[in-house]
Amino acid sequence: MGVVYRVRDTVLGRVVALKMIRTGASARPEEIIRFTREAEAVSQLDHPNVIRLYDFGLAAGLPYFTMPLADGGNLADRIKQFSADSRAAVALLEKVARGVGHAHQRGVLHRDLKPANVLLDAAGEPLVSDFGLARFVG
Repeated sequence: MGVVYRVRDTVLGRVVALKMIRTGASARPEEIIRFTREAEAVSQLDHPNVIRLYDFGLAAGLPYFTMPLADGGNLADRIKQFSADSRAAVALLEKVARGVGHAHQRGVLHRDLKPANVLLDAAGEPLVSDFGLARFVG
């Protein structure tokens, strides 16, 4: 539902990921609610293996948010690398599980956890992302 761009934050001078609603000005109200819920979910979390929310706002009346740019791609694109090294796969899975556990402790259920939603930073560290289907519990 979203599209992510690599952009430069002109205020802080850093490169970030900017996520916007894919349908733009023709976004339906339920899409805007879902997009906003994603930002709200991520804003509740503070864990080294969960993507962080830098900023949330409106541009031309449409919501956007920024987050760290994960230069390492996603797990779906690099899964063969981890399937060849079981120790690396287990280490990565443990970090993902700790990130998801952190979200659960704060009442956020991801509900769309898959390799494409696990981003990798430049150092290869996993970041659970895409909380668009998240549900709040408790």
